Amino acid sequence: MRLLVFVFILVCISQTVYSQSDSSAFRLLDSSSLAKMPKKIYKKHSPKTAALLSALLPGAGQIYNRRYWKLPLVWGGLAGFGYLWVNENNRYQDAKTSYLSLLDTDPSNDIPFNGTTNLTIVQGTKNIYRNQRDMYLLFGILFYGLNIIDATVDAHFMNFDVSDDLSMNLRLDMKNYASTPQAIPSLTCTLNFKR
Repeated sequence: MRLLVFVFILVCISQTVYSQSDSSAFRLLDSSSLAKMPKKIYKKHSPKTAALLSALLPGAGQIYNRRYWKLPLVWGGLAGFGYLWVNENNRYQDAKTSYLSLLDTDPSNDIPFNGTTNLTIVQGTKNIYRNQRDMYLLFGILFYGLNIIDATVDAHFMNFDVSDDLSMNLRLDMKNYASTPQAIPSLTCTLNFKR
């Protein structure tokens, strides 16, 4: 019984299946109806324009590519790195002010940092905050560059051709082999890439 159901399903799908056109559903077409279908011409999408827009205003290339869902990611990422940089810069400036006040010879104007007046500890803390501030600046610049790369790659894929020239043909056959006395069902799949 299962074999009959399997053969019935294979017979039903043994037609030519072509790639998607404008609709979201697959179509089963034969070659004669394929020739009658008009080719849709898409407006060229410029990767250079997308890159330039993203370089001038982060997220503008994503708007140009109509990938609106990426805007919160781009703006949130840049805002996050900006916040972290400002926070670490403020901590660095506080540690630097305390360090400079501890360096002078007048102990009356010493400014303790985090409750300590130990020059070595304050200097080490100041250097840590400076390194973290510089690291967040570097990550922000890399994220900005990633924004430009993302817009450029997205624009390249907007022109990617997924037309009806790409096809797949499924066919169910009954094959006779020398080793078996009866015909055996077989499924043939053929992929065509036409130019």
